[in-house]
Amino acid sequence: IDLEEDHHDDGHDNHKEDEDEDDDKKRDESKSAAAPDTLVSAFASAALAGVLQAIVRTVMMGLTAVLLTRYLLLIVPAGLFLVFTAWRIKQLQGFTGWGACHPLVLGLGLVLMHYGRELPEMTWSFTFWIGEALVATMFTYSTLPPQETPTMFAVIAVCMFILTLWTRGNVWKYTTLTALQVILALVLALVFPILEMFIEAILNEKLKKVGDKIRAQHVRMEAYYAAKQ
Repeated sequence: IDLEEDHHDDGHDNHKEDEDEDDDKKRDESKSAAAPDTLVSAFASAALAGVLQAIVRTVMMGLTAVLLTRYLLLIVPAGLFLVFTAWRIKQLQGFTGWGACHPLVLGLGLVLMHYGRELPEMTWSFTFWIGEALVATMFTYSTLPPQETPTMFAVIAVCMFILTLWTRGNVWKYTTLTALQVILALVLALVFPILEMFIEAILNEKLKKVGDKIRAQHVRMEAYYAAKQ
């Protein structure tokens, strides 16, 4: 009877240990599922969001350069809307100076692009280039966070002036630029998960080695204190 009771107690203890191990595994899985995004995934999200914003801005810029600035019937309401927007920004949010001038500079760029197209026997001119560069600069600058600086604006302006030397209001060049950005977005969407898995595997291997060293040190310390006793 005693042997049967001991065997029953051992079985009960083993069953309890198995249940504890299962509970630990479930807790670990729940923690890993609820863990915040890794640095790679956060960077991937930010990069994809930036590329998608660039695609939207490029499409808007292409429609503006190819369609909107061709017709005075479209330029007039667009200019009036931008003037009204600048007035409302200054009135409602208290922006003064440069903040309220964003829509006005954008409207000036639209007017320059329109009159640059109106020159005789020319589809592109220096006036159109200045207007296109201003509009592209304001489109890009308006997507930045509120901590923008004059240096950042100067860098964006230089990049846009160089880029618009190539686009020149050509619909096929804007289409090519948009296609390249879409390809970049697809590449980022495919590469970042693989990169995240690769980095996670490296980190797990490093953590495993660290854990082995800690356990070995713990065994040595136990042996040391046992020998002293």
